[in-house]
Amino acid sequence: MNDSELRDVLVHLLGDVVPELDPATLDPDVDLRDQLDVDSMDLLHFLLNIDKELHVDVPESDYGKVSTLNKCAAYVRAHLPAEGDSAPMHAVAAAPALVPSGAGAGRRSRGAKAAKPTPSEQDGTYPRLYARLQGLLGGLQRELPEPVKAFAQLHRQTVASGALEAKTKELMALAIGIALRCNGCVAYHVHDALRAGASRQEVLETIGVALMMGGGPALVYGAEAFEALGQFEAAGLAAGEGG
Repeated sequence: MNDSELRDVLVHLLGDVVPELDPATLDPDVDLRDQLDVDSMDLLHFLLNIDKELHVDVPESDYGKVSTLNKCAAYVRAHLPAEGDSAPMHAVAAAPALVPSGAGAGRRSRGAKAAKPTPSEQDGTYPRLYARLQGLLGGLQRELPEPVKAFAQLHRQTVASGALEAKTKELMALAIGIALRCNGCVAYHVHDALRAGASRQEVLETIGVALMMGGGPALVYGAEAFEALGQFEAAGLAAGEGG
């Protein structure tokens, strides 16, 4: 497979995530998330398609190396398995369900109850919790492809800019996540709100709205969101930046 064919495959896999994609308008040197208005779940879906079709796993630490079409092609080219090391790639067609892997791994015994983990139990920081959730969602999509893929499409269409811009929708989702006491939601939506262009003050005022609606429990999770904000900023994610 030459470089042109590889790029064609990647564009096809990207089109499975963004059905309205027009390959003729895709700039190979511009960040995919910026020019296609896709979010973290869309990127994860795209990378899972690459893993399924090309047998190249992209760890979260390497996401910055696949941010544009040309960078992605170069990364995949460098990590393609040697001839005969894996099953041949499927012909380019409508992407089927992702292949299950590791069935049953880490399964908890029936009836066992686990305490709800906190970020400190999940490697200590919200950026790490965010990365951990990316990996967990990837594994879940391999095992339960159609429902997770359908949710990812719902998520993408819902948070896309319309009468409300994407930033506002991410802040709304953050407020709801705080009110519902969902640490994973806090990690995701602080990250994605900042990436969509939310300022520190906008995130703080969103925490205030959640507090007004959720009372004391929301205050506790609002404090968690405040911590997440500081940690993502310390990790280099400011308004409108990728991460």
